[in-house]
Amino acid sequence: MSLLSKFTSCILLLFFIFFVDLYGHLVSKFAREKIQPLVREMDERGHMPDHLIKDLFANGVIIILYTY
Repeated sequence: MSLLSKFTSCILLLFFIFFVDLYGHLVSKFAREKIQPLVREMDERGHMPDHLIKDLFANGVIIILYTY
């Protein structure tokens, strides 16, 4: 493996680690601000509000992958 190839692999790995860490912080913030205030209501009613489901998709927390 060449030096350039090793360097490139390290850079990609660092980028991936940074992205995963950032995504984790964003999801945690979303959960605290949007989901936590609704937990009691959702538990009592037994369903999740439509606006919360839309927010989950809009913020990338839920992603549906499909292939043709």
